[in-house]
Amino acid sequence: MLVSPFTGGAVREILDTQPYTFRGEQYDVTAPVYECVDTGEQFTTNEQDEEFLRRLHAMWRARHRVPAAEELGARREELGLTAREMSALLGLGVNQWRQYEAGEVPSNSNVLLLRMVCSRQGLAAIVAQQEHELPERTLRKLRKALLTAMTPALLQPVSHELSREHIMELLDRQGGALPLGAYMTQSPAQPNSVAF
Repeated sequence: MLVSPFTGGAVREILDTQPYTFRGEQYDVTAPVYECVDTGEQFTTNEQDEEFLRRLHAMWRARHRVPAAEELGARREELGLTAREMSALLGLGVNQWRQYEAGEVPSNSNVLLLRMVCSRQGLAAIVAQQEHELPERTLRKLRKALLTAMTPALLQPVSHELSREHIMELLDRQGGALPLGAYMTQSPAQPNSVAF
């Protein structure tokens, strides 16, 4: 039975909300903590600390639309690729994809890549830009996955327009570099847009 580290007396588990700054952003995280019945002082166990971080990271992922570790694993399996092949596809370090599948929080600079690889159009854009870098075996798997997933309407050239504001946000997150496969276009219908 757990006892208070302050008095040796009884404790109770409660939910507590704490503000926390993560990557320069404020989050109010509600997580379990123990409270000393005698003094009202709070403390946590390692398990509670891990739960706090899990909740914080889930809030960050939701705010930034970052795929969860389970989604990344399912996407890799859907494509029939190894973790090493996924890393190569995205230009990541050899083990980076495996770490993301294990739950590591991605760097801000990789968030866009993870979002893109989890969408059909994003994947098609990445493959188009990386095909000269990938082994033929990997390319065959990717082409098969893309053709299987595409309907006739999706077989048209991939084009996803982003607003100028979205481009500036992406540039800020990428440290000033355009995301992989992005090119500035000038068209009367969509001035100052990026096409993939």
